[in-house]
Amino acid sequence: MVPENDPSLLQALATWYGDPAAVAALQDRELRLPSKSVLRELARLSGSEVLKNLLKVSQKRELEAYLHGLDVLDLLQDHATPDSVPLEKLCSLLSPRLPRAYSIASHPGDDQVSLCVREVRYTLRGRERFGTATGSLLHGGGHARVYCRSNPGFHLPDAADAPLLMVGTGTGIAPLMGLMQELQAGACTRDVHLVFGEKHREHDYLYREQLQAWQSGGLLAGLHTAFSRDGTEKLYVQHVLQQRANAVRDLLARGGHLYLCGNKRHLEGAVREAIDAIGGQGQWDALRNEGRTHCELY
Repeated sequence: MVPENDPSLLQALATWYGDPAAVAALQDRELRLPSKSVLRELARLSGSEVLKNLLKVSQKRELEAYLHGLDVLDLLQDHATPDSVPLEKLCSLLSPRLPRAYSIASHPGDDQVSLCVREVRYTLRGRERFGTATGSLLHGGGHARVYCRSNPGFHLPDAADAPLLMVGTGTGIAPLMGLMQELQAGACTRDVHLVFGEKHREHDYLYREQLQAWQSGGLLAGLHTAFSRDGTEKLYVQHVLQQRANAVRDLLARGGHLYLCGNKRHLEGAVREAIDAIGGQGQWDALRNEGRTHCELY
């Protein structure tokens, strides 16, 4: 979707500039995800040595930590003045609002589209802030601008008897719910196992009732969870896979397909290592070459 910018952020920018026209000028600009080129130009225009230093290759982690949770207004307040970065110049620097992607959590045969959305809401530097997309969806108007992008590799296998191993973390469970609904609609008899990971069972067990109902009804042969903050030691989905190594090895040996959904940075490498440990070095690449890995990563 292409979200609307937070009206309170637009008004705060207008106040900083002392110009009400900033609201209209910036409403279609990207205010939350500044590119490196935007940061470099802000550093050049403002003469900020602090920002210039953060942009050095050696300061990559420091820059990421600094930018976390900030928006364009924070950058201007920290490093610039309205004179050093005039409104017209800022508008020319910023890209149009960037789209935010969500996986669809419903079956294609439904007459509606469902999403699994985690609200981003926090207070920083005295301002209450909302995620650009979640704020627009949950607190905006009654409409949203959307576009569709296909993932042609993310579909059920043609072989009707191929078992499935689904692994999802957080809101990454969304496309798995769509696949499960498709299986339900087709009266599937596949051997399907789902591993879900989050922080806390009490607060973060997304779709708990539906998943447990599918397990009770036999649509899910196995439902396995990993709640990383509930015990003294952190437990993640890759640990669950390793704990069930024999079952995973058997499922893959029977032509099973692996579906992986969640954060690309933290999930893909960890699951790849677990699969290679279970099936032998090169198992992940072999599955991928055979078209038996299906990823929806963000």
